Amino acid sequence: MFTIIMRSSIALLSIIVAIGAPAVAQVKESETSLSEIVVTAQRREQTVLDIPSALSVVSGEKIRDLQLFTSHDLELAVPGLTFHEVSGSSQVTLRGVGTGYAGPALGNSVAIYTDDSYISNQIGAVEVFYDMERVEVLKGPQPTLYGRNATGGTLQFITNKPNLEATAGYVEAGYAELDTTSIEGMINLPLGDTVAVRVAGKYWDRGEGHVTNINTGDKITGEKEYTRIRAQALFQPTDQFKAILKVEYGESSGDEPLRRQNAVGQLCQLCVGGDDGAALGWYQTDQTPQAIVDQGVIDSWGRNPLAGDSHGRYREVDTLALNLEYAINDTWTITSATQKREVMQNGGQDQDASLAPAQSAFGAKNTTVPGEPDGIVYESFTQELRITSDSDGRLDVTAGVFFSDDDNAFTFGVGGDNWNALQAVAPNFDDVESFAVYVEGYYDLTDDLTLTIGGRYTDDEVTHAVIGGRLAGGALPDVTQTENFDAFTPRVALNYRGDWGSAYASFSKGFKAGGFNSPSFGLQPRIEPEQVDAFEIGAKFTPQDNVQIDVALFNYDWKDLQIAVIDTGSLGISQENAAAAEVTGMEFGFQWAASEMVSLGAAYTYLNGQYLNYDNASGFIPAWEAPGAVGDERGLVRSSLNFTGTRTAQTPENSFAADLTVNFDVSSNWSGKFVTLVSYSDEYDMIPGAGGPARLTVQDSFTIVNLALDIENESGLSMRLYVDNATDAEYLFESQTTNFGGYQGVGYPRIFGVSLRKTW
Repeated sequence: MFTIIMRSSIALLSIIVAIGAPAVAQVKESETSLSEIVVTAQRREQTVLDIPSALSVVSGEKIRDLQLFTSHDLELAVPGLTFHEVSGSSQVTLRGVGTGYAGPALGNSVAIYTDDSYISNQIGAVEVFYDMERVEVLKGPQPTLYGRNATGGTLQFITNKPNLEATAGYVEAGYAELDTTSIEGMINLPLGDTVAVRVAGKYWDRGEGHVTNINTGDKITGEKEYTRIRAQALFQPTDQFKAILKVEYGESSGDEPLRRQNAVGQLCQLCVGGDDGAALGWYQTDQTPQAIVDQGVIDSWGRNPLAGDSHGRYREVDTLALNLEYAINDTWTITSATQKREVMQNGGQDQDASLAPAQSAFGAKNTTVPGEPDGIVYESFTQELRITSDSDGRLDVTAGVFFSDDDNAFTFGVGGDNWNALQAVAPNFDDVESFAVYVEGYYDLTDDLTLTIGGRYTDDEVTHAVIGGRLAGGALPDVTQTENFDAFTPRVALNYRGDWGSAYASFSKGFKAGGFNSPSFGLQPRIEPEQVDAFEIGAKFTPQDNVQIDVALFNYDWKDLQIAVIDTGSLGISQENAAAAEVTGMEFGFQWAASEMVSLGAAYTYLNGQYLNYDNASGFIPAWEAPGAVGDERGLVRSSLNFTGTRTAQTPENSFAADLTVNFDVSSNWSGKFVTLVSYSDEYDMIPGAGGPARLTVQDSFTIVNLALDIENESGLSMRLYVDNATDAEYLFESQTTNFGGYQGVGYPRIFGVSLRKTW
């Protein structure tokens, strides 16, 4: 019934748009113009035209209009950006530069910041969007102002802050297919002339999975529950000083993501009788039910070694942050950003993607090191202090000091029929201390031409330890190893401003620290730092007040790439260095406020990424072709392959996104807004070489269409009808090649929903 109602609503929407289109065409050209976009990409408030690099800005309003629920959905709105998830980690690639899975001490190649503070780990790095001001996607290496682990760029998530102006708020409740309910709200309260508080929260619950386990008939994958609450307090006693204290709590739980086998025939190690990828529909799996995996581990170990007592994933994220800003005078401002963040996660997954309970990995209970946490616990402290100038002269400066201290504990366990007898568990401890100093100067050579020169020195100390590990009934040797990594990373840029817009050219050098593979069961080889030398030229045209056109050309020389490899045969996920790669590309963006009723945005990215030297790549070959095979082996075997000349992973050649907004009057008191998002991506390899000659790990080309219709009353009461993935496109959020064959995690099908909102 719900589907019928929603489809009828979409039909009504089509009629409204058809009737409204002629009216739109008849609207007289107005004084419509694009709103000036102010960003903090260079750690100071500037317009987009003042920034000598490419960036995409997604406003809070656009996030809601386009139905972007989490940070992973940003890939639909920003071509050249991909977000994927493996084992609860949030992996981001921008313009082809990314890492894949990174252990506790090896973060993303694209730095993530929330409200001016760095998020160092992939675990817990998924941003659930609510009460957002904007997201800034800074493209290309950000070597000076962001520095650490920003070889591909930086994502800045910026939330709405308390304000002293007026009491305001909203509440929104919704329901969608797959038994999805949600409620979200915010209230801003001024408490006198100098203090204001803002509290926002979101609860989202999907009670039904979208994938059928053909062995049980159960719907699995997708059952998730999110709770987020954020409280901020503003203290602004004078125009020169303000302080914002933020406390945020996040909790999520749900079933373990699907491991859908996509290998066929003999490539599937545990499949028999044709029961393999060829026999499964897109939204089907035959993997071991979670309860059986859990019980098998418990029965074999004689106790429950699983942290959280289940493979179902549970995560908590606690954040405490304090941002201070003091204007010394009309020229100089000091800013301090302090953050304490803790992430706790437990759970696990079936790693063989088959009915046989052969292998699973999980966050384990740490019984061998008393007082240490179970599962995964990441504790991070960051402190940044900087000073900026805004003078009437030709020179301005940003300079700062950055420090971070990460204490990471990951107790790793392996179970299943292949491993239960060994009762393998390894408490891993990874600590990272990072210190950096930076300075960036902006000198006006003329009234229209600005030279930017900056540099950053970074010094990282990385320590990896395995203490209290157990294997085959005996104690593993305790090991500790430490390495230091340091680098100087410069940036040089020219920016020319004219009546028509701006043009720029830049060179930057990105650096991502090295480290060790973790979790592991012992000593690990040193992973070398990766570096990117980037050249970029671009222009931002404003031929009219209501039109902006952006063009960028870029070339990356990428050395010592850190690449993730999953090897279920030797316990886990590891990183290795590829010697060199090159990425060249072009971007085009277009924004047009055609009238007060109609606006259009479009963006296109072309990428050509290639491994120039990767002749020692880890991939997988058919087991029967491995040395020593007798001809009837099943599955795959990890082997050293040559991926030189192949496309870099997560690098679609062509990607495109466009959104159309149509505003219309319904009556004297009611107005409407119709929003369409169309997002397209070419096929791309999800891991290097698609995992090997079988090419099991490929994202096929896909197109996603999101539609939304809002009807709003002058009183602030509104109703939204929406459909996500209107074309029912088939796409992936995860894919890997392993010894057992290949597995995929499939994205959501078409989903209809409705919500009611009251704003005041």
